[in-house]
Amino acid sequence: MRTYTVTEYEEEDYERARNMGISDVIERLRFIQRGWLPDYDYNGTEDDYERFADQMAMSRAIELLGEYKGLLK
Repeated sequence: MRTYTVTEYEEEDYERARNMGISDVIERLRFIQRGWLPDYDYNGTEDDYERFADQMAMSRAIELLGEYKGLLK
């Protein structure tokens, strides 16, 4: 026997995503940083710098949003 779960998203779900708060943005960026971006592992190839820059940009965005969130309190 197999059981399947189907998730149906409605327009209000997309609207919530468009207007997510800073905490949600930070959480999603951390998830993307951990799971979606390739790991940065120096191997001397041409793409090495691009991977490094992607990781640094993601880390910096998380840091800046965290600082901004702190200013809002």
